[in-house]
Amino acid sequence: MRSEGDKPQEVLDLHGLSGRVFEALRDGFDVPARFPLALHDVDHVVEGASSVEVAAYAMRYLQIVRYYAAPNQPVDTESLVGVLVLLSPVLEDLAARSSEHRALLNLARDRLYEAAWSLVRDTGGPPNGLFSVR
Repeated sequence: MRSEGDKPQEVLDLHGLSGRVFEALRDGFDVPARFPLALHDVDHVVEGASSVEVAAYAMRYLQIVRYYAAPNQPVDTESLVGVLVLLSPVLEDLAARSSEHRALLNLARDRLYEAAWSLVRDTGGPPNGLFSVR
């Protein structure tokens, strides 16, 4: 089903949710308002980054999601689906590290996944293989 701005409703619904998750990550993982994202090694996030650092990266991705999910904001389908695909497993990881915000992070992960599929369904989406079927 299409909605405002020729976007699926699942994408529009991410606008408010992304803001709530952003705040939950900031509060739940004590991410400071200004946090430098380290780029010292291509594998440094994979190689045991702290919860604060992982949360900060997720917050950066959430800013992109919120931008594209805003009403009347054009969507670059491949970019948004790519960000959703990157963010979904990060939220799953962070949910495992948080008892206080676990439910919200898992809900957000599921909604991101649904929004990615809605974009693929409604637009023909990005090339096959960008994300796996559950």
